[in-house]
Amino acid sequence: MTAPGAAKVEAPPPSPEPEPAPAAPAEPARKRPVMAPGTQVVAPPPKAEPEESAAKAAAPVAAEPEAPAEFQGLSSVNVQAAVERGPVLLPAESRTSKRVGDLQFTFSVKPGRPIAGESVELVWKIQEILHIPDPFLGDRKPAAPAKLVVTISGPEKARTFEVHALEQPGTWGMHFTPRANGAYLVQIERADGKPGYKTQFDAFIGVAPPSDASARRGGVNDRAEELIPARAPDDRSLDGVMSELGKRWMALERAAGTPDAERALAQVQEQVAKVAGKAPGNAAGHAADFDQLAKLLADRTGALTAGANRTTTLDALQSVQADACMRCHTQFRFGLASSVRSWPQFEVSADPKRPAPAARDASPKRGRGPIAPRQ
Repeated sequence: MTAPGAAKVEAPPPSPEPEPAPAAPAEPARKRPVMAPGTQVVAPPPKAEPEESAAKAAAPVAAEPEAPAEFQGLSSVNVQAAVERGPVLLPAESRTSKRVGDLQFTFSVKPGRPIAGESVELVWKIQEILHIPDPFLGDRKPAAPAKLVVTISGPEKARTFEVHALEQPGTWGMHFTPRANGAYLVQIERADGKPGYKTQFDAFIGVAPPSDASARRGGVNDRAEELIPARAPDDRSLDGVMSELGKRWMALERAAGTPDAERALAQVQEQVAKVAGKAPGNAAGHAADFDQLAKLLADRTGALTAGANRTTTLDALQSVQADACMRCHTQFRFGLASSVRSWPQFEVSADPKRPAPAARDASPKRGRGPIAPRQ
């Protein structure tokens, strides 16, 4: 309402609304053309790509660097995993089991993936399966003692060995050195020819075993192979360092005179460098002497060359053992002398080191079953 005499105020005209943009014409719905029988539909030409996309596609793509030789054939993910994992440890033991009648055989090969020229340990664990479980032994008991022999055949001429009963009841073992790589047939039986304890297994030297257990000549009753992983070398103690050094030393002896000798020698020299500073517990007051002998060993192995022939290399290794190794063993391993500074002359210690006697179990002995015998 406007007061009398007041000027009439008119409302401003509404601002014009922007005109909507013209809508793009809708594509006409494609209809399936009616074709005469025997004719084909011609596909429409492909849409032209923008010049920027075409130039990007035509640009050269940098090729990925070639994978190292040891990783050829692996995917990039596997290569990265292998690099992060570091050196792969071969299994320490391979086990295969089978049942023959009322006997359960477990066959172990150590190391799990041996090669020709390497000493291989074979162990059999034989157990008798009890139909009525024993309250103390369970459903199995160690097989009775017997004299057993083993015949090994394969890539080389068959050889027969006598196996030895081990400390654990029901176990027998032996060592042999294969001369060639391949699948070996290992047959164990009684030496007197009587029935029982007779079966056979496969041992794979330098070759991979078949993935299918039924393909093994040892029999279709073989269980799947079980691999026991090896422990990484323990460089924190002298025992760990020397254990690994012994393995590398034997590998160098096997590789002497071959193209692999250079790499094997480098691994020996690398391990020798870890001996210094790890004097044994019986070296009280003689740690400096131990480090001096460790330096002598490093100097002697550092002077070795891998390019010599096999005989020369083996003679050089024997010289290092007779000089540097025997000095250290005489004083610190066997305790035969308190000093070897005048080597090869030395005075025999009045109290040489002797192996410590086995500790006796102070717990009361138990008889067969859960009831302890009378004292």
